[in-house]
Amino acid sequence: MRIQLNRYAGNEPSILAAGLPEGADALIFTKAARKFNNISMFIARDDRRADTFLSACQFYAPDIEVIMLPAWDCLPYDRVSPSRDLAAKRASTLSKILSYNNDKPLILISTISAVTQKLIPQSIVSASSLTINTGSELKRENLQRYLVENGYIRETIVRDAGDYAVRDFELEVREHLKNGNNRGIFTSANDGLETKLALGLSPGKAYVKGYEIETLTTTYVDADKARDFDTE
Repeated sequence: MRIQLNRYAGNEPSILAAGLPEGADALIFTKAARKFNNISMFIARDDRRADTFLSACQFYAPDIEVIMLPAWDCLPYDRVSPSRDLAAKRASTLSKILSYNNDKPLILISTISAVTQKLIPQSIVSASSLTINTGSELKRENLQRYLVENGYIRETIVRDAGDYAVRDFELEVREHLKNGNNRGIFTSANDGLETKLALGLSPGKAYVKGYEIETLTTTYVDADKARDFDTE
């Protein structure tokens, strides 16, 4: 079968493409989405078909962002609530749609079940979104308030999606030169100096200027001792 690709990437407001084999439909769709340069939506018959189409779109157009709007994994009025992981995926997709700037193509894939389910109002989605940019300043108390207001649960150890933990880094001040029982860090053979202090930062994970930094052991930083001190 010969497919005229240019026919599906023109300026026509409405195009009907029927009888395309799986795989060829994603090729046609990505080509039309690139020409359209807006949000292009594909509604699949079920989750398996949606996942297959998503993979095909990423293969034919790796430069175009593809997002998925999944259906709830529970029945209406069911006693069992949707999983937090799936709820987070739906919320993330809706947030990306609202923040879309119409500056590049975006492919949205969903299923018949998902598009027939009720969505939360746009005002709630906008109020529940938090955008953090590299270099911006975000106070910890504001982040914690946002997490609590949006249903996150504070735990000592994060195990599941929707959990969060707050652990402060501990700072320990020790002698740089190890001399007897002064709890020093370095011997004189290892460049230990009496004029310096060793500042130890406990292990943990942090984000500095958008980069993830994780240490598994205490990290020591050299600092000069003060020349003068006052005991009063």
